[in-house]
Amino acid sequence: PIGIFGLRFYASLIRGKSECKDALILEGEFDVLTNMVHQLVDKKPYDVVLGTGGNSDVHLDDLGEFGFERILLVPDSSDHGGVEVAKEWLKNTTMPTQVFNWPPFVNAKDPDDAIKMHGWAAWLSAITDRDEATGKRKHFSLPHEWAVQLLQERLVDADFEDLRGLKSIAAEIGKCLNDASEQKTFIDAAAQRTGLASAD
Repeated sequence: PIGIFGLRFYASLIRGKSECKDALILEGEFDVLTNMVHQLVDKKPYDVVLGTGGNSDVHLDDLGEFGFERILLVPDSSDHGGVEVAKEWLKNTTMPTQVFNWPPFVNAKDPDDAIKMHGWAAWLSAITDRDEATGKRKHFSLPHEWAVQLLQERLVDADFEDLRGLKSIAAEIGKCLNDASEQKTFIDAAAQRTGLASAD
């Protein structure tokens, strides 16, 4: 697909293994290349890691043509523009998606810096560790869960007497959700946290 970097590197894996169903999407090419290098050193492709070259306006649904069934979004950290990129990515896909929540033990600007600062083992743990009870990746959230967490952060400094302002905050975050059930879950959560009626 136009705007997706790294597919050629994983060509044999994509063609040869039916269990290759997840694609990790990162922003920068160096983020992707650093992951590739460590996978080569380990001689084990933990995940198919692709990049958008810093461009958030890409058609991620095209990845479905390569057999991927789920997209795992790993934008830069929130204080380096990652939130806005994640919202644009979410708008541009209808595939099942999860969003990375940066854990403190790999705190950094982006994946490349995280690996340089904290080491490959820490980064690998951040993106691959799973909950023993559910089998789900520990540091990834469904889009509506990620949106609710973002809303909670934005509400910390909000004026709860300014209903129009509260509605604007919730609407600005919620518009990145495409799935109807995810939208409803977010709207209900936003209503509970802001005091607004769901119909608002």
